[in-house]
Amino acid sequence: MKLFNISILSLKKESINSTHVYDIVPTLRMKLSNRLEHKYFGSDINEKITKLSLNRKIEFEKACLNSYRKALSYLEEWLDFGNYI
Repeated sequence: MKLFNISILSLKKESINSTHVYDIVPTLRMKLSNRLEHKYFGSDINEKITKLSLNRKIEFEKACLNSYRKALSYLEEWLDFGNYI
């Protein structure tokens, strides 16, 4: 998932400090939540799923939404967003 890749690359920078983490991780969570809420999969994927049959499209969308839910669940399990400013 491109969102995770961008976040991981940001977290792996040599010049990162804790204030960056407190910006990167909640931003990732917000973007994942928005994608889940609006059923957004990215422009490339949205273009390609139009070519699928209806059943395959529904299956694919369910799998993507499930991935978003699992990613959000993981972040919320391991990070205390209640303490983020």
